[in-house]
Amino acid sequence: MPFFVLLLLSGCGQLSFSQSPRQLPTSIRAANTPFTSEQTLPGTSIAFDLSGWIHIQSTSGFTCGANLPSNPPGLLTFSTTQSTYDQGTLQSVQNYVTSLLENPGDTDQATNHRDTVPYPAFSANRSAFQIAAVSNVKDGCDEILHITNIKKIPIQIMLTSVIYTADTKTNNQHYNTIAGCSFVGIAPGCEGSIGGQEGEDKVTFLLYPGKTNTIIPAGGYALTLQPGEVAKVILSYETLPSGNVSFSLMPSFTIGLPGEQPTTYPVPQLQETFAFALSSQFSCYSLQGQQFVGVSAGEIQSDAWCI
Repeated sequence: MPFFVLLLLSGCGQLSFSQSPRQLPTSIRAANTPFTSEQTLPGTSIAFDLSGWIHIQSTSGFTCGANLPSNPPGLLTFSTTQSTYDQGTLQSVQNYVTSLLENPGDTDQATNHRDTVPYPAFSANRSAFQIAAVSNVKDGCDEILHITNIKKIPIQIMLTSVIYTADTKTNNQHYNTIAGCSFVGIAPGCEGSIGGQEGEDKVTFLLYPGKTNTIIPAGGYALTLQPGEVAKVILSYETLPSGNVSFSLMPSFTIGLPGEQPTTYPVPQLQETFAFALSSQFSCYSLQGQQFVGVSAGEIQSDAWCI
């Protein structure tokens, strides 16, 4: 596939990365934790054990476009531009935006996501406002994992691949986003600053259109953990500049003892459905009184904090 690229970066240094697809081991087993296929909101915390080998915890959950510490875990959108909204509905959204700004998240890291403090609960009227798993193609989606070796011996972990669980589709949807600062009554720039870098392993998948069961391999990434040792790994999903496409995918881990034949485990707990969109597919609105007014392109570029 001529435009297929895989990147692997580390906050503590660069790891080697295979340029060619990796041959998957023949031994494949299911995880031992029950899983529900119901789609959860971005930013939902999750924790589980994978077949007695490792414990996986994601405090901040799956996120899209959350490239600032106070951004929501997905896109905060509303379906229609009504003439006015009742004060109770607006207050619930205002409370949520305020809690994002006040939440003592872990901002001193390269990704600027919370990985030790969960996102606040989204309690707004979901028939009017949503947290959507969608990102501008310039940003991306990812999930921060803390992986613990729960065996009494050293083990080796490889992030083998992700597999498409459905055919990809072109995403032509338009998204009405909100200028967050207008909701809390303070000036643009209220979203906070970018933090420093913290040691972590980042595995980046460049996604492209494909059919169900398409496999995106992760090359030669490998990690050895001692008993009780914890590693911080970020699964990062990006796409092509023209890639306004929706994806449904599931990662797999390959785990075993150093020097022995490993086993590949699909991880349905980390299965996600999300989309990318072009800049032209987004509009931004500022709250004035009890109604929304469109924000100009110039205002967006001058830091309107459209979330």
